[in-house]
Amino acid sequence: MRAYAKRFGINLRNLYVKDTNRWGYCSKEGDLVFNWELIALPKDLAQYVILHELAHLSVFNHSGKFRATLASSFSFSHIF
Repeated sequence: MRAYAKRFGINLRNLYVKDTNRWGYCSKEGDLVFNWELIALPKDLAQYVILHELAHLSVFNHSGKFRATLASSFSFSHIF
């Protein structure tokens, strides 16, 4: 997780695994929260959720800049 954060150039403050209604979410303070059921997803999908939330620590919305950040940093450009 820290290696991925480093690729985005962000500092990851805390990481939590909880029973939540969403697959994952983050705070502007640098906290990431993931649903414990993420482990049951196919590896590629779980990785996307994790990378998606990490990207939000750099761009806190779903703008074109967010999508470009995610797509340029990782090989998920086919999703966008």
